[in-house]
Amino acid sequence: MATAFLPVSVTFRRRLVSVLLTVGIFALLTWLVASADHRPIENAVLNALLIGLSVGIFEEFYVQSLSGRWLRSMHPLASLLIYAGFVTVIYLIATHLTH
Repeated sequence: MATAFLPVSVTFRRRLVSVLLTVGIFALLTWLVASADHRPIENAVLNALLIGLSVGIFEEFYVQSLSGRWLRSMHPLASLLIYAGFVTVIYLIATHLTH
């Protein structure tokens, strides 16, 4: 079997496929918006890929795991502020890297 070389659980593969599918849709929508606005498509799609992959991995593999229990157990507004802060940092890093 091909997965015997790198044994990963079914849950891990499903989460990874979920993240990659979401990132693909996000990049496609970004491509459409960048085309409509006559902006550089390469920068926009690369930025979308970096942001989508980073946020998706953070959400699926940290927030939804046992390690992210502290974030899920706090008040929703406080959790939202922390999550928004993380997404803002990811956005700034991705934008800096793509430009």
